[in-house]
Amino acid sequence: MAEAVLRHLSDGQIEVRSAGLGKKEIKPTVFEVMEEYGIPLVGHSSKTLEAIKDLQPFDYAVIVCKTDENECPGFTELARNHLFWEIEGPFSPRKPADLDAAEKLIHYRGLRDQIVARVTGWLEEHRDELA
Repeated sequence: MAEAVLRHLSDGQIEVRSAGLGKKEIKPTVFEVMEEYGIPLVGHSSKTLEAIKDLQPFDYAVIVCKTDENECPGFTELARNHLFWEIEGPFSPRKPADLDAAEKLIHYRGLRDQIVARVTGWLEEHRDELA
């Protein structure tokens, strides 16, 4: 979601790559809440860190999880700047798999909205740098 939001809100001015510690299926509810916001995820897929390592170095590595640098091995060596954005679902510590359909929508909308707020704030702070 963060990759798509940053690409969308920067109007394509920023080259964005996304990866995780493992490849995961993008949940149908994620596609739904992103489509609601006007950002279709057609063509998006989960990627591993190995899949993007050859594209480094990056200006920024944004870790979007409730963790710290020690829990995300490999990410911090990819970029000059590191941001840790704690994004937590409204039903934490319950996992999305334990939620019913209505709760999943609330959960993923909450995640999306937190990401949108963080990206919007970051873009505002770096407006001159991106011009």
